[in-house]
Amino acid sequence: MSLKNIKDGDVFFNTLKTEPRFSFIFYEQNIYEETSSRKTGSFSNNIKHVPNGFISLYELNIDRPSDSLIYPFFIKNSQNSYFSNVSIEQYNQLQYGSTITGSYPMSSSISKVYYTSDNTNRPYIKALKNILNSNRIYSEHFSYSSSLGHKEEQELGIVSIPSIFYGSEIKKGSVELEFNISGSTKGLLRDFKKNGELIETSGSFSGSIAGIVLYKQGLIILTGSWPIDGGHSEEYVVGNETPKWRHFAQSISGTISTPSSSFGLTYSGIEYINKKTFLTSLPKDEFNYSNNKTYKSNSSVLANYDFYSSSYEYVENPKIEIKNIVSSSFSNHSASFDKTTYVSSVLLYDENKEVIAVAKLATPLRKTKDKEFLIKLEIDLF
Repeated sequence: MSLKNIKDGDVFFNTLKTEPRFSFIFYEQNIYEETSSRKTGSFSNNIKHVPNGFISLYELNIDRPSDSLIYPFFIKNSQNSYFSNVSIEQYNQLQYGSTITGSYPMSSSISKVYYTSDNTNRPYIKALKNILNSNRIYSEHFSYSSSLGHKEEQELGIVSIPSIFYGSEIKKGSVELEFNISGSTKGLLRDFKKNGELIETSGSFSGSIAGIVLYKQGLIILTGSWPIDGGHSEEYVVGNETPKWRHFAQSISGTISTPSSSFGLTYSGIEYINKKTFLTSLPKDEFNYSNNKTYKSNSSVLANYDFYSSSYEYVENPKIEIKNIVSSSFSNHSASFDKTTYVSSVLLYDENKEVIAVAKLATPLRKTKDKEFLIKLEIDLF
């Protein structure tokens, strides 16, 4: 093993921009992500222990029996540490030394909130007042209160997408909502103007704006009140009514059943990955020795020791021969000897010579004295 110092000029920082594509189908109370599938393990047919369409936040308890899952816990002491779902009253009733437990897995998924016109208790909408008004420069439909309506009084639905499903923000112009009835697409919304407006692209209401997208917050606010299919009715909120865009994905909001309706949501996220790049050079006449036992010959002329040492000296066995692995085009004949090694991995050390990262090459590099290589290592920074 050879050590080589990395110079300042061999270290670079850069940012990689990615645009992952997501596609969901909502049917009844189920969410299906089309790009993933449920995997079967040794103990369960769902190795992550989360429902369809959900992401396990820490991916703990992977393929563990359901009756032996690990869990977080605190011991009550003078530091007064406890979980947010434990009230102060509950905490005060516990004796010192008591164990306060939580549960894994923790998961996240898309959700839907619906406000009827007579529902004035709208904490989610009130929290968005400043954000909505700051986006009025893109469209008047973002206004909290205007001639188009007042967000505290309008009947509307909010589709919330957690950031773990898109990254830094949702890509503008990538959002598409599909309203299906009895297997047929009856309505389609797209933000093709890239300004947050969700515009009907088909049917008699083509060109109408049914809602808005808050790209950075991962929120879709739907206000469309025209009938998507006048000949159909289901219990989207309370009682049977014709389907409207504000009913989109309503089946995942609670116990409402809409067996004839399904919904599709497609979008791209934008995620920035910070990377640290190291350039490691393998010059000529260097890195041509290995401590691997296969580097030495098995010739019978070798003595039965590699080295000996004492308090005064360290001496290697001078009869050790290096194996000649240079191939020849002739049968049963070895070509002229050439010191040859195969580089299979690169280790990064800190100033205390402790390993902090290991990079393995997919195919080992054949290194001879007259060859030189430049290996680029990348580490994702979180």
